[in-house]
Amino acid sequence: MAAPSCLRPRMHCAVTSVAKLYRAEHELHAQRLSWLRVESVHRVLREIVQETRFSKASSALTAEDKFYSTLEQCLMVAQCVKQMEVSSDSSEDHSGVLGLTAERVQRQMPPEQELVEMKQRLSSELLQHLKKKAVGILTYYQPERENESEGLRSVKLSKLPELLDAEQKRAESLTEKNRENVTLLQRQTHTNLSVSPEKHIHVCKTPNSHFMQDTTNSVKIC
Repeated sequence: MAAPSCLRPRMHCAVTSVAKLYRAEHELHAQRLSWLRVESVHRVLREIVQETRFSKASSALTAEDKFYSTLEQCLMVAQCVKQMEVSSDSSEDHSGVLGLTAERVQRQMPPEQELVEMKQRLSSELLQHLKKKAVGILTYYQPERENESEGLRSVKLSKLPELLDAEQKRAESLTEKNRENVTLLQRQTHTNLSVSPEKHIHVCKTPNSHFMQDTTNSVKIC
């Protein structure tokens, strides 16, 4: 049965609104994934710089370490520029920190040749660091893998997502069981307190002796 002609425009508007909402949600999800990728890579790069800085804090800078110093300088400049862009997007009047602008901050980037050399090595360093982190996670859950060969470890690393999913489900199951046990214990405690009989004590005195008689619901002391 066809819808009345007076309802068709409303139905069309409803369908259009649903389609627009679906596209907006899809676009928002895609933007979130894109942001997470960029943010994850940025955090890993900062970890690389920090680990290198602390491990070689007492040593002099060498040609090998030039990669890390160039990377650190790029990250610092990028973060400063990002912060200034966020501040400039606000409705408040913002004239820059100490009169600085994004263009002036970007001038602090390393020379072009150092940037080229750093970018050529960046992918391999990033993959090596990520693999190291993955091996650390694998050996945490399966310590017996620590002394395995590189080939066997690589095979196990390919199954790391399944391992983490299983561990997450196990942790959620244990958390739910603990919550149920706490609730059950609270109920049992409340029940025990509510049904516990109140004892009555009767005291009697005789000239010759004193004794105490304990019954189910009363205590007599004579």
